[in-house]
Order: sequence, then structure tokens, then C-alpha cells
Amino acid sequence: MTVTRLPFFLSHWTHNPHFATAPELSGMRTLLMICTMFLSVLILLLPVPLSALYVTTWWTLRSGKPSGRSWALMASIATVLQGIPIFVMSIRDWDLIQGKASTGFLILDALPFLVGIPGIVAFAPRNATQSLVKPEPERVQGDGTSRNMDRFALMVQVAVIVLGGELWWRWARLHFHHRMGKTGGPLLWIAEFATVVFIHELGHIVAGYFCGMMLTGVIAGPLHFTQSNGKWNVKFERHLLGAVAAGVRMIPCSPNRNRGGKIFQIAAGPLASLLSGLVFLYWAATIPSSQPGILWDFCSWTGILSLNIFILNIIPLRSQAFYSDGAKIYQALTHSVLDDYYWILSFNNSIGVTANRPRDYDLDALRRVLDSEVGRPLRVVFGLMESECLLERGLVEESADAVRKAQAAYEEQTETLTAGSICSFVFGHAILCADPGTARTWTERLEGSHGLDPEDRWFCSAALACAEGRKDEAEGLLDKLDQFQIDRAPCGSRELNLLLVQHMRAKLLDRVEAPRIARENVAAPSELVQQLA
Repeated sequence: MTVTRLPFFLSHWTHNPHFATAPELSGMRTLLMICTMFLSVLILLLPVPLSALYVTTWWTLRSGKPSGRSWALMASIATVLQGIPIFVMSIRDWDLIQGKASTGFLILDALPFLVGIPGIVAFAPRNATQSLVKPEPERVQGDGTSRNMDRFALMVQVAVIVLGGELWWRWARLHFHHRMGKTGGPLLWIAEFATVVFIHELGHIVAGYFCGMMLTGVIAGPLHFTQSNGKWNVKFERHLLGAVAAGVRMIPCSPNRNRGGKIFQIAAGPLASLLSGLVFLYWAATIPSSQPGILWDFCSWTGILSLNIFILNIIPLRSQAFYSDGAKIYQALTHSVLDDYYWILSFNNSIGVTANRPRDYDLDALRRVLDSEVGRPLRVVFGLMESECLLERGLVEESADAVRKAQAAYEEQTETLTAGSICSFVFGHAILCADPGTARTWTERLEGSHGLDPEDRWFCSAALACAEGRKDEAEGLLDKLDQFQIDRAPCGSRELNLLLVQHMRAKLLDRVEAPRIARENVAAPSELVQQLA
């Protein structure tokens, strides 16, 4: 971009009347003409090393190479350096670019700084790339994808954009030649891509609402928007910085598993892309000549990109840990364990915002996931889900066994657990397994855990106090927990926590009353002996 602007300004200086005729500037004129010729050659050569730099940066970061940070810093600095001469020349010769072209020049001036400076800031710390790339999980047998299918999808994507776009443009030159080349620059490209993604995800959302689902999350590249307790939060996932990923998270509002509805909700996204692509291309072909050319350009590219998104999503493939819509449809149709895996996670997320409760888990599906390689990374979490399900169904001993199995899985894998999972372990060991020692160990791990809230401390302290028979402390904490849950909006997790408090009260009563009854039973015979004497 820099070298394409330099000849423009050099030619302006060389065509200045004084510069062109002054004898004392003849040497300068020759030097500038040589520079202009050199830059013309450089225009053709510079994209090669720059492309190599950016591709190497992308590859090292995606592969988790230690050199990724160095390459990222070099690419960011190179981007900023490209922007400096552009900015200087724009200020120096602003009178040349004022008017209709000024907006485009300003956008081009700002882009290198908007991209390069955040890159320098992000990769300046020495540990910037430690958590940037997560290891790609192994492919699951029966997930419907393969490396060859991923490569085929990439070739199809390129073919649709390049060949499809070229065929459309050839047809357009015959009918709309007066509109060709009237593009809106980077801002229009961003608007086109955003429109395509929005329509695709809107198809998922609308179909989900028709099937009785609720929207609780949106993924847009590295940005993750999630709903929690009625509020939307945003999180930046650096390991997805180079991924072109988008998606929505919808949860079931009913415990009844509806495979047909789920397939319809998944397929609605590609169908929305297909229909919108055809509609946008039809609009582009019927736009009156009196309308601005930028409108034709927007409709054309939006239509082509929408058809590309349709084809790309309908093919079963996987990008990092994300499956395409086609792969998810295949998994649902074949009753894959992956379909069980996503259903259990989706249902678990629904417990905090709907009336669904742990007792409503599909226990057979949950156990299939626990016994498979798919569930191995989250075996501890799934084991705690099984324990909650059994406890709500009144199977206390089986629930305690599930806690012990989850403990064994944790010792094998040493997962990083959230505060909620730690609370489940504290309750399980203190109340169900009657093991206050292990419960105290888990309580000590609570500080510094992810998602820690004050009520988590109350919960763990109450469970431990009940198990150890500290009546006054336990009753005060249990009253706090009761009031906190009563003030919450009705949902499945609220009912579960109220049930857990009831179990803690029963444990406390047993812990306090049992010794008193035992003492009374021992004291009665001794009094009788004294009376007889």
C-alpha cells in the first residue's frame, strides 16, 4: 500500500512547473525519476516478502511454535512501518487528495496503525503466546469429518469465491459495465462479511426459538458473548485470534430431547445463507441504473459470500475444536456419542436459566459420554453431573459413589476446575461420603478458582461445619444460603441448591443429635443400678 502511493506523490513533485524547468534541479529531477522507476519495480516485488512474513506468522502462531511471538512482533512492526510514510505523505499533500477521495485515503492511512499497534501491545509480553494456541483435539471416530474433507472444503471455498466471482463479474460486465470498480473500500468489505455472518446465525436463532430453545451465547472470532444471570458478558479468547469462527449457543427449555428440532435448528443457518445469497444476487441483477454503484457492489459480494458460507457449512468438517453445521447434522442423524456430548453440555447450561433440573438428565447418554474418549477431558465434570442427577432422584449411595469416581478421575487427570465443581466435591465428601478431611482439602483449593463468588465460600464452609458438628456456625451459614436462593429467580439450579441445603441440615441434625441420644442411652442404665443399690 505504501509503495503504490509513493509514485503518485513523486509524479506530483516532478510535474511542478518550477521543479521541471529550473536548471539547478536537473540532478534532482534525474534522481527522482530513477526513484520512481525503482518504486514501480518494488510495487511488484514487495508483496512477496510481506506475504511470506504474514503467512509465517500465522503458521507459527497456529502451530504453537515458540518463535510465534517473534514473528508476530515483526509482522506488527512491519505493518506500522508501512503506515508511517502513507500518513506523512497524506499530511504533506493533503490538497491533492481533498474531495471525494479523502475518505478512502483516511481509511487506508488508519488501517496499518489499527492493526499493527494492537499487535505490538498484544505480543509484547514474553508469555504472550503461552495460552494462545490450545492443542487441537484428536478426531473422534464417527464424527463425520476427515483431513481430506477439510482440504476439499478449502478448495471448494476458493473455487466459489474466485471462479464463481469471476463468472458473475463477466456476466456483469455485459450488463452493468457502468458500475464496475465502484467499490466502497475496506468498510464495505467489513459490512458485507458482517451481513453474511449475521444472516447465517440469525437462521439458527430463529429456528431455535421455534423449537423451544433459548439464546445464551454468541461467538464472533475471538469474541465470546455469554449470558449469565440475565446479563450479557464478553470474553476475548486469544487462542482463537486467527480463527474465522462464528456461532450461537442455544439451550433447551424442556427436558425432552428433540433430535428432529435440533437438526432443523442446525440446518436453518446454511438454508438462510443459501436463500439470502440467491436474493442478494437477484437484487444485484435488478438494481436500476439510477441507484449508486456501491449498492450493486454490496449486493453482489454479499450474495457470493453467502453462497460460499452455505457450501462451506453443509460439508462435514472441523476447524480447531469447532464442527461445521454439516458435521453436527451427520452426528445427530447417526446418534453419535458426540451428539450425546453436546446435548449433555447444552442441558447442563440450561439448568441455571430454565426449570430443567439435574434429575432430568438423560442418564444413559451421560454414562455413554463418561465411558467414551469424547468425555475424557471433562470426565470429572460429567461425573459430578451424574452425582447431582442421582441425588435428586433420591439415590444417595449411588450419588456418593459417583463423587468417589469423579475424585479418582481428578487424581488421574488433574483438571482445572471451576468454583462450582469444587463446591460439588466439598458437599459430596462432607455430606454424602462422610469424609470431612477430604472435604477440607477441597475447601482449601477454593481460593483462586475461576468464577468464585461469596456464596461459594458460604456453601463450602456450611458443608464442612455440618460434617464436623459445629452447630451455631453451620446454622448461620445455612440461613444465609437459604435466603440467597430464595431471592434468586426460579430455575433448576436454585431448586438443586435448596435441596443441598436440606441435606446439610439433615447431616447437621444427625451429627449433633446422635451423640446426645447415645449419651442418654448410656446414662439411663447407670441411674437404674444406683436406684437398685
